[in-house]
Amino acid sequence: MKKSFAVLSLAAVVLLSFAFQSCDKLKDSIFPAFENDDLAIEFTIPIAPVAKEDTIDLASVHFNIDSLVREFTGNAFSITNVSSISIKDVEWTLVNGDDQNSFQNLEKASVLFHSNTTPHATEVAAAPSIPYASTNVLSLAGIPNTNIKNYFTGSDLYLQLAVKIKTPTTKELESKVKLNISFE
Repeated sequence: MKKSFAVLSLAAVVLLSFAFQSCDKLKDSIFPAFENDDLAIEFTIPIAPVAKEDTIDLASVHFNIDSLVREFTGNAFSITNVSSISIKDVEWTLVNGDDQNSFQNLEKASVLFHSNTTPHATEVAAAPSIPYASTNVLSLAGIPNTNIKNYFTGSDLYLQLAVKIKTPTTKELESKVKLNISFE
């Protein structure tokens, strides 16, 4: 009797574990992966009188990712159903750039993230190359396989730009960064 109870208990545990794995597979098959590009930040870059490498703190953004997931899925899913969040790309625009003050002044640029729950900053996007030509729009590619879901478990995100200035600028540059975020 005790053996049959132990065998039945073990069988129940095995069946339940398969059932939960099947539920995860079912959720994965019906959870709609989606992208969102609503996160845009405006900021001013100070004059850079000398060539140097620097990190610019952009902003602290209060961002409720759970509400976004619920809205996108008609309240069918929440942040707990999301397995991965990544930055697909970043578009950085200089609103008042000119021939002497544009992205040609930079040698490299990247975007870093940290949050109130994950204070270690991580690079999430970088410019593969910056041409030496006057341009006011720069696309930064998301870093592959960088899952930043843990950064979104908090309510406050902190964004930074890491730049290497190769030629000085002569004026403050009004900027806008728009992030395209992917949810899976």
